[in-house]
Amino acid sequence: MKCIAELMREAVERVRREQKGQEAIERILHRRRRAPAASGDELRSIREEGRP
Repeated sequence: MKCIAELMREAVERVRREQKGQEAIERILHRRRRAPAASGDELRSIREEGRP
């Protein structure tokens, strides 16, 4: 059986992991908002250029 202190440590660690995950998501979304948007025609052209 786990003691209360051990359960609290596990809970704190779980919250830290969740916060780190949320921070990573926020960084990705921030970069995505700042990235230039490409049109469908631009994407099609890029795909076709890369084909042999």
